[in-house]
Amino acid sequence: MHLTPVRQRGPASPIVFRGESGRRVAAVLLSALMLTAAAPAAADAACAHASAARVSAKSAARSLACLLNAQRRSHGLAPVHGNRRLHRAAKRHSADMARRGYFDHVTPEGVTPEARIRRAGYFRGARAWSYGEALARARTSPRGILRMLLNSPPHRAILLSPGFRDVGVGVAGGRHRALTVTFDLGRR
Repeated sequence: MHLTPVRQRGPASPIVFRGESGRRVAAVLLSALMLTAAAPAAADAACAHASAARVSAKSAARSLACLLNAQRRSHGLAPVHGNRRLHRAAKRHSADMARRGYFDHVTPEGVTPEARIRRAGYFRGARAWSYGEALARARTSPRGILRMLLNSPPHRAILLSPGFRDVGVGVAGGRHRALTVTFDLGRR
C-alpha cells in the first residue's frame, strides 16, 4: 500500500495518511522532551510501581498502561486494551533505541512506526486502521513519564484520543538507567 504523508509545520505535528479504504487516517508521531524529573501526577493508586524511581522495564510498562487507562477514565474515555502485537512493536522499538543510542520514531535505516506495527501483524486483515505513537526517555517514575507526555498538547491528544482502542507499551532500560518508552496505540 502506498500512503501519501501530508506534513504540517513543526516537529511534533501530526502526519495524516490516506489508507487503502480511502478514509483519512491520522498518525500522530511524537517525541517527548528529554527530562530527568517530573512532578507526581494524581492518578490511580492501584497502579503498582507508578511512583517508583527505580523500576524494571516490565513493571514500568505495566504501570504506564495502568496509569494511561486511569487518565482515560478520568476524562470519561474508554480504556485502551493491551494488544500483544502492538506491545511487540513498541517493546522492540524501545529496545532498539536504547541499544543503539537514538531517539526517534524512524530508525536510522528508515523503518517507520507503520512498518514496525505492520511487521508485528497488527494491521493483518484490517480494512481500515489508524495508529499513533508517543515516545519518551526520562530518568523518572512511570507516573512522571506519563505526566510529562500529558503536559505536551500533541502527546496528550494521541494518548487521550477516543479513536484508539488498543495499546502496546514498550520500555527499555530501568533500574539505574533512563527509561526509553514507546506507546503504540491503534484501532482496526
